Amino acid sequence: MNILPFLHFFAFLVYSYLLVLVLWKNPKSWLNRVCAALLACFALWNFGYIFVHNLNVSKDSAMLFRNIGSIGWGSFASFVLWFVLIFTEKKKILKSKLFYPFIFILPLLFIYKQWTGFLIADHIKRPWGWVGVWSGSIWPYLYYLYYLSFIAIGLYLIFNFKKKTKEIVREKQAGIIFVTGVVSLILGTFTEVVLPKLNIRTIPPLASVTTLIWAGGLVYAIAKYKFMVITPAVAAENIISTMADSLGLLDREGNIVSVNKATLDLSGYRKSELEGKSVEVFFAEKDFKSTLLDKAIKGEIIRNYELDFKTKTGDNIPVVFSSSTIMDEAGGMAGIVCIVKDITERKKAEDMLREEEKLFNTFMDNISDSIYFKDKKKRFVRVNRAKAEHSGVTPKEMIGKTDFDFLPKEIAIKSFADDELVMESGRSIVDKIEKIIRLDKRENWVSVTKVPWYDKEGKIIGTIGITRDITERKKAEEVLLKSQQEFVSLFKSSPEALVYLDEKGNIIDINPRFTELFGYTLEEIKGRNIDDGMIHPPNKIEEGKDLVKMALSKGYLNYETIRKKKDGTLFPVSISGSRVMLEGKLQGTIGMYRDITERKQDEKLHQALYNISKAANSAISLDQLYPLIHHELSNVIDTTNFYIALVDREEDKISFPYNIDNVKPVHLPRTTTHSSLVAQVIRTGKPIFVNQEMIQEEKTLMEFKEWFGTLRKVWLGAPLKVEDKTIGAIVVQSYTSPDLYSEKDIQLLEFASSQIAIAIERKSTEERIKHLSFHDSLTDLYNRAYFEEELKRMNNPRYYPLSIISLDVNGLEVINDTFGHDQGDKLLQHLASLLTSISRKGDIIARVGGDEFAILLPSTSSPATLDFCERIRKVCLEDNIEPAYLRVNLALGHVTQEGEYKNIKTLLKEADQKMYQDKLFNEKSREKHLLDSFQLVLAERDPHTEDHARRLQELALAFGKRIGLAEYQLNNLKLLALLHDIGKIGIPDSILFKTYTLTLSEWKKMKEHPRIGYRMAKNIPDFAPIAQEILHHHEHWDGNGYPEGLKGEKIPLLSRIISIVDAYDVMQSRRPYKGSITKAKALKEIKKYAGTQFDPQLVKIFLKIVKT
Repeated sequence: MNILPFLHFFAFLVYSYLLVLVLWKNPKSWLNRVCAALLACFALWNFGYIFVHNLNVSKDSAMLFRNIGSIGWGSFASFVLWFVLIFTEKKKILKSKLFYPFIFILPLLFIYKQWTGFLIADHIKRPWGWVGVWSGSIWPYLYYLYYLSFIAIGLYLIFNFKKKTKEIVREKQAGIIFVTGVVSLILGTFTEVVLPKLNIRTIPPLASVTTLIWAGGLVYAIAKYKFMVITPAVAAENIISTMADSLGLLDREGNIVSVNKATLDLSGYRKSELEGKSVEVFFAEKDFKSTLLDKAIKGEIIRNYELDFKTKTGDNIPVVFSSSTIMDEAGGMAGIVCIVKDITERKKAEDMLREEEKLFNTFMDNISDSIYFKDKKKRFVRVNRAKAEHSGVTPKEMIGKTDFDFLPKEIAIKSFADDELVMESGRSIVDKIEKIIRLDKRENWVSVTKVPWYDKEGKIIGTIGITRDITERKKAEEVLLKSQQEFVSLFKSSPEALVYLDEKGNIIDINPRFTELFGYTLEEIKGRNIDDGMIHPPNKIEEGKDLVKMALSKGYLNYETIRKKKDGTLFPVSISGSRVMLEGKLQGTIGMYRDITERKQDEKLHQALYNISKAANSAISLDQLYPLIHHELSNVIDTTNFYIALVDREEDKISFPYNIDNVKPVHLPRTTTHSSLVAQVIRTGKPIFVNQEMIQEEKTLMEFKEWFGTLRKVWLGAPLKVEDKTIGAIVVQSYTSPDLYSEKDIQLLEFASSQIAIAIERKSTEERIKHLSFHDSLTDLYNRAYFEEELKRMNNPRYYPLSIISLDVNGLEVINDTFGHDQGDKLLQHLASLLTSISRKGDIIARVGGDEFAILLPSTSSPATLDFCERIRKVCLEDNIEPAYLRVNLALGHVTQEGEYKNIKTLLKEADQKMYQDKLFNEKSREKHLLDSFQLVLAERDPHTEDHARRLQELALAFGKRIGLAEYQLNNLKLLALLHDIGKIGIPDSILFKTYTLTLSEWKKMKEHPRIGYRMAKNIPDFAPIAQEILHHHEHWDGNGYPEGLKGEKIPLLSRIISIVDAYDVMQSRRPYKGSITKAKALKEIKKYAGTQFDPQLVKIFLKIVKT
């Protein structure tokens, strides 16, 4: 196993630790700093070699980490030399401007050459890792020369210093550094250079590790450095330089020779600015020379003379000046040493003391309490203004006098006795209450406090007294006594239940409301502990004890819980408690109990209504909302028997979407809005409360007696109102307990019903909107959007075979044009009901267009779909709805998705194509169906229509043949004779069969029947050729006809023929509005209106035909 990386890692950690240690010892010392830099080189060297000597690292990585390590091994020799120069005090070399460039340029050069491959050019793998191969250039030799020369110079300087120094400690330290350096150098060179040159490869190069020996020696020397250069001269210099006070050396004339750093810091001058100048530069006083300097020159010692010191900027600093002479070896005066001490802080302290004295005097004179100082003879030595004023004199008049000068004798004697007691015992008298009668006979209550007065040595020299006038306090105490009496009165008369407990929780007193609430009298519970279970349920006793502790410790309490009455009834209460303190001492606790049953009921109600409102805004359905309403109401009122009633104003019916009943657990049928109590609630919009007794006695309720029956004991209903509209009612009832509900329940249910109504209305509106979004509003079938979504969903093998039926209503446009869109709507609604009646659950029936329907049949084969189509045809054929034109005629087409996937567009297109094929194939049948329907309607309205049409056909054909009409014209003429008045289907019976003259508006309506007939014929291909003739069969030859007022031959020929034969036959037939005339009179009328109403030429021909 290769342990070399671990060895390098251990060396790296040791170097790092020593680096931190050296800096921690003295971070400001350059010796420590340079030593730390040297240790950093060793640490970086070992860090790089952790990876160089790792067999798992590639050659390129080894080269990279060797280059990183070269920062350490390439520069450590320079730091060794720098350290030695500092240690051996070679100050001149260190101050040389060439030293630092020289000592740093060389290592930077060799590090650069290593990174560029001029030192180690390659690597060879050995058992202990990668070994560097030196390049063949001169640079490796130059590096060895630099490295060995710097180390050799350093060792030589250390060795030489060891020999010359006279300090034992320094000698020992130099010896340690030298020996550890030599050993480290020899071992490192041996493993790094000698062994490789001898081709001995079993021992790896360990110079980076062997330097630990030298590093240890360096650190040990550094740690001991504080004992090294302490020579007398150095010590003196250090003492002077580190003195906090300013010190200066003057010559015999008082000129500055030298000053310490403190002097420079204080004055702001540089040292060069002061040398040779008179010391007077520092002192602002004009007579400084005569008062101090001359005395110092004469050899006098000056101690602690206060004056101002002048700085370079002109500021004056208060100082204390001291000086003494310096004698030479011959005993003569060599100079003067001056010491200047900055007393700025002392001056500030003195000013502060004066300010404090001033503040104390201000405090003494402005405080309302009397304060005084007495000496051992009980004489006043200091008093404040309040004391003097209370005594009726000035403060000066009291000094030196005693209490006997200001107080009655008996009171003064007591005061003297108190003073004597305080001075002899050293104890204080605190808050002694006394009644003082002054010499002017005024009485005051005072609180007296007396304490010993000590001097600086701690000896008692008198007393200090504080007297506080408490006359007002005594008055307040009287008021307090009165307040306590009032408190007792309030305690007893409080509307809340109150209990007074001692500090242990034992009952002292209760008020009447407590007795009323809990049922206990004071005699029953006085002295009992409040927590012994008399008002606590078993599971609340420990809680009660905790509450008492909380009230006693915190001083107050607010809590809601359950308590028990004397009869065992549990009820919710709000408990408030507070401590009773008297003169700072705990006397007990007052607890207040408030019955919050109604409030809790209200909270439950509001929570229930909130939950209902929240549910109404959620995704649940209306059918899911009803049981939730029931559940939430059950938390606030008995809802064992409960139902919801909703009113349909259009149908005047009441439905019961939700009903829970123990006696009649069945679905309630729809009922009218006039036959029950619930109907009465909805009709009046007011709640109704009824029981058996009321139903028998109250006249207003007698009509509901039979409905109420004998099973019900009590019934309560409240209207569901949204704003001013009643949408229904909610009802609770009982078959067992007539007292189950009270007056409060009426109010509760009425309040709840208003919120429930909003919830139901919101959810109903939401479901209506949702229903409308997926349903056709006319037929209530699904709409096209829903059908297509379901088709997408079901177009999946899971629903195969999947069939689609496409349906088209024949003749809808004709029905709309003839009978109005309301009749067309009825036809569509009737078809929807027919389709729904024969469909299965799960089939999707949709109206996908105006007269187009589609049916989606999941899991339905093609034969089954064909059978379903036949059922549709059969139910339509067998339909007997009146009027007959509402009987449905359909075109059908279907397609089945068996297995191979087809997209929905393809499926729908295929179904539509088959439907259109069916429409074309059965076109004749469809037209016959319409014609038969119209004729049936006309026949039902007018029994004479069929005979009239037959006669017209005979006359018209004879007429046509006489004038030589072609065969197709004769066919059209025959069809026109049958259908010319088909438009009268759209005229109301009240106009068509009116027996007296039509009004203008009725006549206008009657004249619309040609246009109605025209639209009907135009929409049926077989009738379209005679549409124009139907439109104009009431036009007149002279242009006075209708509907377009055509004239002469602009009127179609067939229309002119039909107008003659129709008039002729009608005149001979009885009608509701007229009688019949003879044939002769009819012909006379025809002849009369020839040229005005009728074509004169055709009239001539018609007269000939009739006569023959």
